[in-house]
Amino acid sequence: MKNQLWIGKRILAKDQDIGPGAIVVRDGKIMEVLERVPSSGDFIRYEFAKSIIAPGFIDVHVHGGDGHDVMDGTQDALNGLALHLASTGTTGFLATTVTASDEQLRSVMQTVRDAMAQGTTGAQILGLHLEGPYIHPKRKGAQNGEFIRKPNPDELKHYIEQMGGALRLMTMAPELDANFQTISLAKAYGVTVSAGHSCCSFETADAAFAAGITHATHLFNGMEPLHHRNPGLAGAVLSDDRVTAEVIADGVHLHPGTLRVVLAAKGVRRVALITDCMRAGNLSDGQYDLGGLKVNVSRGIARTDEGNLAGSTLNMIDAVRNTLRWTDVSLRDAVLMASANPARQIGWDRQKGALAVGLDADFVVLNEENLNVEATVVRGEMVYRRGS
Repeated sequence: MKNQLWIGKRILAKDQDIGPGAIVVRDGKIMEVLERVPSSGDFIRYEFAKSIIAPGFIDVHVHGGDGHDVMDGTQDALNGLALHLASTGTTGFLATTVTASDEQLRSVMQTVRDAMAQGTTGAQILGLHLEGPYIHPKRKGAQNGEFIRKPNPDELKHYIEQMGGALRLMTMAPELDANFQTISLAKAYGVTVSAGHSCCSFETADAAFAAGITHATHLFNGMEPLHHRNPGLAGAVLSDDRVTAEVIADGVHLHPGTLRVVLAAKGVRRVALITDCMRAGNLSDGQYDLGGLKVNVSRGIARTDEGNLAGSTLNMIDAVRNTLRWTDVSLRDAVLMASANPARQIGWDRQKGALAVGLDADFVVLNEENLNVEATVVRGEMVYRRGS
């Protein structure tokens, strides 16, 4: 089998920007990152002479898009979502649940595990993000309150065993976890625990971080507002380097100025861009559902009848664009927050998240002028090409 040669005007390699340059791929892995483009050689050549080749985006918090939802619990829904995500530059994602009954969660988990084994035709499913059911009712947001329950180590262990190592991230309210038993169990099994949908105090958050929480779900959303005399979970996350913060950079969940505050406090290496996208992503305004709840989408903003934000219609390339527009970070740093940082948080950084020898050939080709996604490559296979 011939090696592939992917040529770009600029390549955001792990340790340096190269331009023009090329990436040599064989059997889905990066074999070389070249500072000069070979004029000859026995390659299958892919030339993007006016484009940037960057690490593929990894969305660790996405519920759906283009009419599909993880909670549909079908292979077709997961494949449809994977194809849609590939068109936005996402090469890997965590299928994200919402608070639901034990029976429904088990069913969805089995479908996700089966889809991982069979493979998807677009972005790769890297595991499951269990958002809920162990959340605080007062900060449930667009989660179904009927199925909220207290953290249950025995139930969680069943979920972990069912997923066979593919449960990668779990969102919970740490103040509800007696003696942090559930956090400790998850940590022991290699599950990243995220604080979210929570009313916890600064002090409780600090103790939970010591117990093993290393992630925060959609910072500022689903938690008490930051107050100078009561900093709460948000203040604890901003002030602690043990924790990486998810941000939804859509200008709705966070004001652009708040995004600058987060970056000033956390630095680019402790922020992960996510979408929290729901079924309506890439579709027109109208009425949709999220976890059985009715959601109204107007001007691209999704809300429940109660007025709570219900996920977003954001995609990862727009999250990168918005971050560049609203802050002073470089393209390299914006991409870092969309690739290497999330990969690290879910234990995939030895295989994905950067353009380096030995890692999976997962990358996105971006138009230099407008950052439109020209092509998306997953393990050496072009799963999306603009216009085709």
